[in-house]
Order: sequence, then structure tokens, then C-alpha cells
Amino acid sequence: MKIKYFFILILFSLICYGNSLKGEFVWDDFFLIVNNPLIKDFKNLAKIFSTEILPSTGYYRPLQITSYFLDYHFYHLNPAGYHLTNILLHIFNSVLVLFILYHCSKNIFISFSTSLFFLTAPFHTEAVTFISARADLLFAFFLLFSFYFYIKEKYFFSFLFFSGALFSKEVALIFPFLLIFYDLCFQKELVKKKRIYLFFLLGAVYYSFSCRPSYGKKAYI
Repeated sequence: MKIKYFFILILFSLICYGNSLKGEFVWDDFFLIVNNPLIKDFKNLAKIFSTEILPSTGYYRPLQITSYFLDYHFYHLNPAGYHLTNILLHIFNSVLVLFILYHCSKNIFISFSTSLFFLTAPFHTEAVTFISARADLLFAFFLLFSFYFYIKEKYFFSFLFFSGALFSKEVALIFPFLLIFYDLCFQKELVKKKRIYLFFLLGAVYYSFSCRPSYGKKAYI
């Protein structure tokens, strides 16, 4: 695959979202980043995996907070750095869409045009430009990687990235059903059925953990 396709995706991402680098922290950014002690000290890193993303929200997304933790230690409270991370994640996701479609279709025109549409489609605007919406980008990043490794029959890595998707956003629980759909449509049968059970098992473990009562507060989801 020619490298020019990647440069075009990067160029269009900067055209569409480059102005977001001038954005400030808004709304939930102050709770999740500016006034969040968990991201400011390494001794709090373990606590990220034992608390809700915000008190009583019902959402358990430790990798989202971990990404802010990393951003803080690179950029401190410079919002441009956090916006840059969002843009980079969106670029990576678009490249993954390109790889997945090309692997399935072997048609570079269809694959590239679809990935370019994915990159520039306005329904991604909030996820890319709103720092606190990063869960959508992280969830997509890990899930696309998981699916890519699945279709490449590298199941250990697929399973690993599915775990990352679950810890980014709970909607990743639908992924095993998407794998069934893929196998039925492209393999014509559930040839990987036994492996799919492992994804359901991991989803069930995650669900049972994230729904447990949290220190007297609401359950996670």
C-alpha cells in the first residue's frame, strides 16, 4: 500500500480538526482533567482502575483516565496537547479502517475512499474536538485493532485489544456479536466459533465486575 494514502489522511485530518488545537478546556474537562487529582501523581495510577470515571456516573473507563494521566505528564494543563492526542487517535482509527477494508476487499479505491469518509464525516466532530469525549476514540482504536488482528487470525492480540476496548467504553460488549456477523457473512459459517466464546467470556467477566456495587456508590453500569 502506497504511503501517499497515509499522508492524504493526515492532511485531511489537519484541515478538518487542526483548528481544535486552539481550543480550551470546557465542561467535563474540568472534572476529568483540570481538577482531577488522579492524573497528577503516579501514586494515584492504581486508583484509576478502581473508581468510576466520575462519581455516580455509572461509567467504568480506566483507560480514558489513563490517557489523560499520560497527557498530563507530557503537556501538564496545556489543552493543545490533549486535543493533539484526540486528533492522532482519529488518524490511527482512519488508517485502521483503511487496512481492514483493504484486507477484506483488496480494492484500494473503495478502501481509501471509505477511510477518507470515515476521517472527515461530521458525526466524529464531538469525539475529536471535545477532550472529554475521548472514550469514543479509544474504544474505536482498540476495537478496530482487535478486529484487524481477528481477521488476520492473530487471536491473542485480538483478545488483548478487545480488553482495551472494554476498559475504554462499555459499548465494546457488542463486539463478539459483530464477530459472529463477520464470520457468517465472510466465512459463510462460524468457523471460529470456539474462539468467539472467549470474547463472550471476557465480556461477561467485565460486565460482572463493572456492575458490582462500588464502595456504597452506584454500580458502574
